[in-house]
Amino acid sequence: MTVRSLTAQDLPAVSELWNAVLVHDPVGADRIASISLGDPTVGPEARLVAWEGDVPAGFAFGTIRSGPETGEDDKALHLKAFAFAAGREDAGKKLLDAIEAFARRKGRRRIVLRGAANGRYVFPAPDVRYESLIALLNSSGYADLETLQDAVVDLKAWKPNAYQIERDRRCAEAGIEGQPYEPSLVGAVREFAARSEVPDWFPPGWEEAWARDPRVIVAVQEGKVLSYAQWSPGKDGGWFGPTATLPNLQGKGIGTLVLLRCMQALKASGTPSATASWVWPPEFYLKSGWSIGRRYAALEKTLQ
Repeated sequence: MTVRSLTAQDLPAVSELWNAVLVHDPVGADRIASISLGDPTVGPEARLVAWEGDVPAGFAFGTIRSGPETGEDDKALHLKAFAFAAGREDAGKKLLDAIEAFARRKGRRRIVLRGAANGRYVFPAPDVRYESLIALLNSSGYADLETLQDAVVDLKAWKPNAYQIERDRRCAEAGIEGQPYEPSLVGAVREFAARSEVPDWFPPGWEEAWARDPRVIVAVQEGKVLSYAQWSPGKDGGWFGPTATLPNLQGKGIGTLVLLRCMQALKASGTPSATASWVWPPEFYLKSGWSIGRRYAALEKTLQ
C-alpha cells in the first residue's frame, strides 16, 4: 500500500470511494476537487490518498490556518474529510500516521475533526452513523469532544407559531425590521461584521456575492444591522444559515425574527423543507418549530 498526494487524475476513483463509504454525504468529483485541490488551505502534503495498486483504499484531507487569508492560526490541523474502504482500517491508520507526521512538521499541536470556519466547508464532523470510522479514530487516540447537530423543518404545512409571532411583534414595537438585504446596506453590514463574533463569515468579496445573489435577511434598526442570515432554496430541500446576531443583543428575539423571515422566504420559493447545519443552541430552532436531524461526532487528538 502506498500513500501519496491527490491529483486531478485521481478524482473519479476517489469520488467513487467517497460515495461508497460516506453514504450520507454523497458528492461528485467536482466537489472533491473544490475542497482539496481548489482549497488554498489544503496543501499537497495534507490531501492524501492510500492506494492498493490502482484502487484507492482511503483518503484524508486536512486544512491549516496560517494567516489573514485562512483564519487565525489555532495551532491545529483540521481533518475535514477522512474515510477508508470497508474492512481497510489498515489504510485508515496509515493515513492518520501520515497526516499526523505532517502536522508535527508544521508545528501543529492538535488534530481536530470539527468543521472550521477557514477553508472550504465540508461537514461539521463525521456523522455518528459512520461507526467503523469513529471506532478507528477512538482507538488511535482521538477523544470525543462533543456531539454536533443539524436542525430540520418541514415547510409544506408550516405557519408561524405563537412564539415566532410574539417575537415578531416585540421587534416591530422596538422599531426592528426584518428585511431582504439590499446593496444600500453594505456599509451597515460591514460595521456589523466588524462587531460580530464571526468576522470570518464575511470573506473578501462578500459584497459582490451578496449583490449577485441577495438571499440574505437582515434585522435593521435606525439604519444599523443587528442580525443577519442567509438562506438557500431548493426543489428537494433548502438551507438556512449562516446566521449571527450582535453579541450584546442576543436573546432578545432578533435572531428569531431573522429566522422567521428566512422561513417565509423559503416557503414562498416552493422549498419543501430546510436544514440548518451545526446548530447551537438547538433550542433557538426548536422554539420555532424545527426538530433535530443529523448528529455528528467531533473529535480531537493532542500530538506528543
